[in-house]
Amino acid sequence: MAYADDMVVFLRDPSEWDILQNLYSVYAAASNARLNIQKTELISLSGHPWHQWSPIRHITSASWHDKHSPNVVKYLGFPIYCSKAQLRTFWDNCAIKIDRQCQILRERKLSIRGTSLLCNSVILASLWHTLRITPITEANTGIRPIGASIRKFVMPFHPAPSWVTATRPRMQGGLGVIDINSQQLALQIRLACELEANQPPSHSLCNY
Repeated sequence: MAYADDMVVFLRDPSEWDILQNLYSVYAAASNARLNIQKTELISLSGHPWHQWSPIRHITSASWHDKHSPNVVKYLGFPIYCSKAQLRTFWDNCAIKIDRQCQILRERKLSIRGTSLLCNSVILASLWHTLRITPITEANTGIRPIGASIRKFVMPFHPAPSWVTATRPRMQGGLGVIDINSQQLALQIRLACELEANQPPSHSLCNY
């Protein structure tokens, strides 16, 4: 799979590494492309730390990722993880970034309508992209800090209206702030329906 300068290749065992190098050499000679091996990530899709790949890791100095790695690997903005701990770390880092962004934008002294607009279109924009396929629940440590940062950014005053009121449409007296849990369900249901639409005709849960 390839998108712009990001390429993913699936290998079954280390013996296919030399085959890949030969194929890429032919491609590089024809296209003048160059492979930055230092930025290459070797990922165990099962999460198992396969020691058979150790010689290639040492020769190429490429990074290795399995279930024991502390962080996720990102591809096109989506995290590739092998354990729940990696997913929690990913959401914790997202919460920290969103909180910092809220602190920076808070200095602009925006109105409550301005903060709600920025919240939906700027602060949470990258989160909407990730939530299409990456799960986040109330049990995750990430969603609570994110929700707290958003509440504090949109409604920094006391007493403040309830979050239910804040997430209501403006036509109903709310602020129109998009609820994270509701948006996640909407995005994932839409993706599931799109995937199911490409399958052979069968009983569908997405027929409205």
